[in-house]
This record gives sequence, structure tokens and C-alpha cells, in this order.
Amino acid sequence: MTPRKPNRLWLCLATLLAAADTGRILCVVPSRWPPSRSLEAVASTWLKDCDQTTIAVSGRQYNASRGATVARRKSARKFITRNVAVTHDGAGFTPWLPIRAAIEYAAARRGFDWLAMVEDDSVLHLKRLRAFLGRFASSDPLTFGQCACDRSPGMHFFSRAALDRLRPVVGTCEPGRYKAQSAGDVALLKCLDRANLTCTPAVDARGDALISAMRSQRKPQMLRLLEATRAGRRHCEAGKPSEPCTKGCWGGGAFGFHGKPLKNHFLVTHFYRALAGK
Repeated sequence: MTPRKPNRLWLCLATLLAAADTGRILCVVPSRWPPSRSLEAVASTWLKDCDQTTIAVSGRQYNASRGATVARRKSARKFITRNVAVTHDGAGFTPWLPIRAAIEYAAARRGFDWLAMVEDDSVLHLKRLRAFLGRFASSDPLTFGQCACDRSPGMHFFSRAALDRLRPVVGTCEPGRYKAQSAGDVALLKCLDRANLTCTPAVDARGDALISAMRSQRKPQMLRLLEATRAGRRHCEAGKPSEPCTKGCWGGGAFGFHGKPLKNHFLVTHFYRALAGK
């Protein structure tokens, strides 16, 4: 007897019910303007899976580049244009200002339960993220990231209640004298401390990481992790003693990937398609 194919209506209903259980996710991507090729790839792939989307850019960059080409693909161009928002007025792309602006922008809005603040050289698997967040209540003040090295690089997740705590203090968290690359991370940790919040590592029941978000990760390591995650397998890396956050074990349900290799827009698309089973 030939097995019947799943009814599409039931599949859609199941997806909607899963999203309702998790709550709505607002994805905010702090980015440069005009958009990079990696942002174009992100806008053509996983960013469309979010319930709400905002691409946060500097007013000075936006106004100075009005005639620039937004994206090569027509679909990406429409998506980016529809979802871009001027959230700050920095002359340059300083690491802290876009993060602060993204938090302030999201905290002032309603209609969502979780904020996913993700840089444009990243890939998110929204279905797996929803499964992870479904274990928690957005009414609790929660923040998730890759926190092992006292940093939250690339991506961070906030509950609605956590944003409400951050909103009054986010303007007081300037990073001070730190080199540009780490300034945003230092300031964010300062904000979490002032809001009485803790960066909680996103891990599975076994304690394996579900986020791989270190900029220093190399392409071969990221591809090995992708291959294992695609198959739902646990994956461990020895890493280097000088780079402790590039070693450890990741669960087969890992949902977040960030690193310098994902500046390559072809690799963003490859990651997305591989995780989607395409």
C-alpha cells in the first residue's frame, strides 16, 4: 500500500501552531548602507523566515548613498527596501552604536515576543530556533548567546521581558577604551550587568552548544560543523589553545552560525540551502 503524502493544509497549520507556541520573533540586523552582498544573501534566505524584520542602518550612511544600488536581485532589493529602518546617526560603522540602536528600536515596539539581533554575516535556522525558544517564556527576563568567552559575538537573543529591563540602561553602556573589534561586546555585557541580566549559553539537553558565533572561525571548521548539523549529528572541534571559543562540542540541533567566512554571500546561501535540505 502506497503511503499517503502529508496534507499541505495540515503542514501549514502545524507550522503556525509551532510559531504560536514559541511566540513571534523580531529579527533585527544592524548593517551598513548601501547593503553588502552578504546582506543581500541573508535577505534572500533565512531573514524571510522571521515574523518581523528590520534592517537597522545609520542615517548618515543612508542619506549619503540614496542613489546606490540596493541589491542585484530584484526580490532581495524589494525585501531590503521594505524593511530598512534608520535607527541611529553614526558617521561611521562603530561596533556599539548599531547594537545600542537595535535594542532601543526593538524595545520601543510591541507585537513580538523575542528579539533576534543578528549580524549580516550569519545564518539562522528559524525552525530550530523556535524549538529552542519554545522551552522558555518570553515573560521571563532571558538573554541567550555564545557566552563562554564573556562575549556575545554575531548574534544574541532577548525575551520581551529582558528588553524591558535593558531599555532604561542601554544609553549608559558606552564601551570606553577598547579596541574597535570588541567594543560592542564589552558594552553589551556592561548593559546586561546593569539590567541585572545574565548571558545564558544556548545549549541542548546534553550541554552542547547550539550557536557557533565566533568571527575567528575558519571556513573548513564551519563546513565540518555544517555537515554534522545537516545530518543532526553532534560535532566536536579541538580548536587552538589561543582561541578557546573555537573549540568544544555543538549539538545536532545547532541553529545559529556566524563567522568571517559568511561574509561570502555564496556561502550564506550554501548554508541556508544545506540546512533546509535543498
